[in-house]
Amino acid sequence: VGYAATADEIRGFLDRSRRDRPPATLAGLLARLEAIPAEQAANFAKALARRAEQSRAAGRPDDAERDCAAALAFDPGCADARLCRSFLLGPEAALAELDAAAERSPFHRGVLVRRAALALERKDPRKARGDAGRVLGVFPADAEARELLAGSHLGLGDDPGAAAALGEAVRADGAEVILAHAEALEWKFASPGAAADWCALALTGVQKGTRDPRAKDAVAEVLKAAAGAKDDAGRLKALRDGIRNMR
Repeated sequence: VGYAATADEIRGFLDRSRRDRPPATLAGLLARLEAIPAEQAANFAKALARRAEQSRAAGRPDDAERDCAAALAFDPGCADARLCRSFLLGPEAALAELDAAAERSPFHRGVLVRRAALALERKDPRKARGDAGRVLGVFPADAEARELLAGSHLGLGDDPGAAAALGEAVRADGAEVILAHAEALEWKFASPGAAADWCALALTGVQKGTRDPRAKDAVAEVLKAAAGAKDDAGRLKALRDGIRNMR
């Protein structure tokens, strides 16, 4: 429409919006005064949510639920309180809490990871893939989110995508993803061939994705040992043993 904001308009907007510094105008001062109740309520809610999580971790669910309810009374958008409460509820109610948290707080790493894990448990790999992908978009090295992304690809029948998603040196949980899927394939096809192929594919993804030269060498050694096996059973055993030793 051929309109541009003036420098004075921008200056006034920033003064009202950026409340982490002293005000430069009367409007900025008023904006800070008006924001005090909401900011204090949010701080109270976060403190109660922290205490709720401590109670939950200590095995006191009633105390945790009471503090979560109090936190949400102060601030209905307190994602930490809704995340804590999700561990106290059944899957359906937990997902509802996490959906409400995600709606009010667009990015909260804990909420997205927890929701992705629940989505995988409830056989909804597409939702899990979306949440895990959002976390990795901000924290590319987040191992838990990477393993959830790999699990979502497996749930969608995309083994190459899962192998690429692992893309990090195998740690304990990542190794469990690989080994669990290998066991499922071995049972499904009543043969070690498909399971061995998957383990080799996953390790190749790890080898390509990791920046650690020692991890690359370790994967190369495992793949070399497996390639020298006499049959699929021997290849699968070599790959499994190598993955377990890399954890």
